[in-house]
Amino acid sequence: MEFTLQNNATDEFRAPAVAASQRALKAAGTFADPAAAGISYCLPHLEDAPAIRARMRLSISVAFFGALLSLLTSLALFAALGNGFIPKSQTATGVAIAAVVLGASLLLIAPKIESRYVERLLRSRRGDLWLDPGRKPRLVRIENAATYNKLKPIPDDYGAVIVHPDSACLQIEGITHRYLIYAQDIRTLTMNRASAPESFNLSYAIAGERLDLTIILFRSSLYGEIQSKLLAPLSQ
Repeated sequence: MEFTLQNNATDEFRAPAVAASQRALKAAGTFADPAAAGISYCLPHLEDAPAIRARMRLSISVAFFGALLSLLTSLALFAALGNGFIPKSQTATGVAIAAVVLGASLLLIAPKIESRYVERLLRSRRGDLWLDPGRKPRLVRIENAATYNKLKPIPDDYGAVIVHPDSACLQIEGITHRYLIYAQDIRTLTMNRASAPESFNLSYAIAGERLDLTIILFRSSLYGEIQSKLLAPLSQ
């Protein structure tokens, strides 16, 4: 597979890892097919990733603020009804209740819409990842571990994760980057116990550089599979 590279901003948190990956792959002589290099890397690979992220940011922001506006409207209506600012009627009460239901529904279905959009996008680009029924990709959000706790409209990346026990590596096919992580290059793997949904911190080495990621699961467990299928064999 030919890789399309794009220039990463130097202040982008993955920039040192990308530069190290490019140097290592050029030295290995396998730049056209990084998967054949047998080394861990992180590379940008979609020229239209900024436009995709902009559309996702707009869609998620509209859903969030729509839900917030509905809930605030319902609170204002209930307060006005309770204090006699507007006459009590079935219509006013019904509107307030409808606003509550709408706001709560938007908040509840937003993650499901988000995951379906991400899966559809990734399937359109790498549908081959879903061809093996015994190796179903897991959808994840990917964050800079240093800024994981900061409020963001959308995460730093989304991806589909596949564990390859035979190759002892973890493949993350992201929207903006591809991450290939060999077990021997994993430096830390720690669970965030208090997080919901499930998330864990993963750091790995790339030709002398270190990339610290926080992986957030949409659903299902991945942490245990990395431990049992990738890291456990190294200690045997």
